[in-house]
Amino acid sequence: MDNPKDRKISHKMVFGAEFAAVSAVLEISRANAKADFILSKYRENLGSFERARAEAIVMSWLRNRIMIGETLKALCAKKTDRKIFALLNAAAADALSSSPEKFPKITDCWVSASKQKFSNFEARFVNAVLRKIPETAKEILSKKSGLDALSFKYSHPLWLIKKWAKFFGEKKTEEILKANSKPSAVYFRRDFSEQSQKLAEEFSDCLKPLKDGIFFRLKKGMWNKARALLESPHFYIQDPSTFAAPSQFEPQAGKKYLDLCASPGGKTKAISDIMGKFAPNENSLIVSVDLPERIDTLRENVSKIKNVKAHVVECDILNQDLAEILREKNLPAKFDGVFIDAPCSNTGVLGRRPDARYRLSPQDIFSCAKKQLEILSKAKAFVSRGGKLEFSTCSIEPEENEENIFLFLKENPEFYLEKKSLLLPCDEHDGASCFLLKRND
Repeated sequence: MDNPKDRKISHKMVFGAEFAAVSAVLEISRANAKADFILSKYRENLGSFERARAEAIVMSWLRNRIMIGETLKALCAKKTDRKIFALLNAAAADALSSSPEKFPKITDCWVSASKQKFSNFEARFVNAVLRKIPETAKEILSKKSGLDALSFKYSHPLWLIKKWAKFFGEKKTEEILKANSKPSAVYFRRDFSEQSQKLAEEFSDCLKPLKDGIFFRLKKGMWNKARALLESPHFYIQDPSTFAAPSQFEPQAGKKYLDLCASPGGKTKAISDIMGKFAPNENSLIVSVDLPERIDTLRENVSKIKNVKAHVVECDILNQDLAEILREKNLPAKFDGVFIDAPCSNTGVLGRRPDARYRLSPQDIFSCAKKQLEILSKAKAFVSRGGKLEFSTCSIEPEENEENIFLFLKENPEFYLEKKSLLLPCDEHDGASCFLLKRND
């Protein structure tokens, strides 16, 4: 007789995508691990279509995890087998990512899948629960109000919603939550060369241009063709929000810049592309710095920079002497500008990384803010008189942005704030914050 304790979900069965998604849901729930890491374990055994479907199910589950979890707890006994419960989570997520008229067909699909692994009795249980999910979720939501209702509806931690409501107001907070609840688009950015313009025209059936003509939104179903653009040095996958800080930095040809916390290299590439808009200048230089464990990806992306001299430096700026390392490599001690893409809580990209919202805590925001201020304090030593210091994060938390800049300026009166930008998550871009500081002559 089948022993429930010996059951293993296999992603090699007929319902490959479905069982891969169930396995990922089960593992993420148990370890609260990063979704990308867990999904990578199952991708290699699936075809491209199955991979995309499995990832879509898991991402839908993460975007709706609180609502799905609370609804299923209302419908299931406390001793429900954890593998069946994981399947119900994945099935509910699959249904929520589709139109209401497809719900019966999706339910039938998951009931068929459950029959492959579980008993007929358990399959009937799955069927009964799935068909009650829409009405049960509506009933639970009807009993909630205010911020509690927003937490359930958009599956964000209540403490974070309260925090945003305090700073941005309830209306703006709901707009952020709504944007985070939608599947994230893929954006390509081109450089300013004629070659990139020609490539954009060649791949126009894959890419929808934004108003600036530099960013393009990938059209649905066109990834396999559009990925060829990444073999060119002229295109890079990048959300429009990540270009705000390099644009505000306004790098110039013939200048020398230091890019700290630079991996994976998207903003380094953006800075060099902006410098490359001007006439070539042999004095143009960008030095990118990051931790040893992040350096390989940075080297790979910086190697694509052709329009300015670019160097990659391996250094933990908080625990090593960057000035000494630069000196050993015959690189400048002072720069016309220092750019910091600081490690942060990622609250501006919770739509793109929905799993992060469940790992995040108020203490994490405090810890990030503390580390950022330490990096700022180290970075100031490399800014020439009259030079620039750009500080950016993909967080929308005041503690990691305005409050840090206030504390830094208070302790360093030789700097002053020249510009600042805050982008809140929306349908067109992720969230980001950036501040341009200048050092007095």
